[in-house]
Amino acid sequence: MLGKCIGRYWLAALTVLLTTGAIPSRADLVIGNLLGNDNNFSVIGQGFTAAMGFTMGSSSYALTDAKLVLALTDPSSNAPLLQLQNNVSGAPGTSLLTFTNPSLSAGTATYTFAPSTAFTLQSNTTYWLDLTSSNAIGGPFFWLGNNPGSTPTGSGATFFGTTNGVLNSFQVDGVLVPEPSTLFIVVATAPLSGLGFWCFKRRRRAAA
Repeated sequence: MLGKCIGRYWLAALTVLLTTGAIPSRADLVIGNLLGNDNNFSVIGQGFTAAMGFTMGSSSYALTDAKLVLALTDPSSNAPLLQLQNNVSGAPGTSLLTFTNPSLSAGTATYTFAPSTAFTLQSNTTYWLDLTSSNAIGGPFFWLGNNPGSTPTGSGATFFGTTNGVLNSFQVDGVLVPEPSTLFIVVATAPLSGLGFWCFKRRRRAAA
């Protein structure tokens, strides 16, 4: 009797998880301006850097990746170095994390950079995506941008600014914290916890 009751409990819990679409987590567009014309660029390397700033809205997001459109010349000797930096007096400040480079090759492509560690983009906070070169003396490469400019937009943040006047092509993705589906699971499965306890109590009374 107890086994059947608990079995029904777990079956009900699994049904809730599957029917809510809570598995798996899905990253959302926080902010970006990809799919632009890429008729402009920022030179990166040999002392040149570029950064794009954005201010988070009222919600926090777990950072999943950042996408940049780059034209690379010789990534084996001069690879990108992408960092997330805080905002100090309207400009990039201290590095908060360094992104892990994807597989790189010469030419133009949209590259997806993963954060090197888990990081939460806090609500109402300004951040900068800062791109420089891993080799200060290597040949330059290019962070493509839009002309006419395409202002970055998204559901999670607003555009703050650029350090060199170029609206470089980028996108930041993340998962809303906490996920709406996670909250729903807590609410939906709480009664099931009570069901499991009721089954247990019923079995004990029957055995007495």
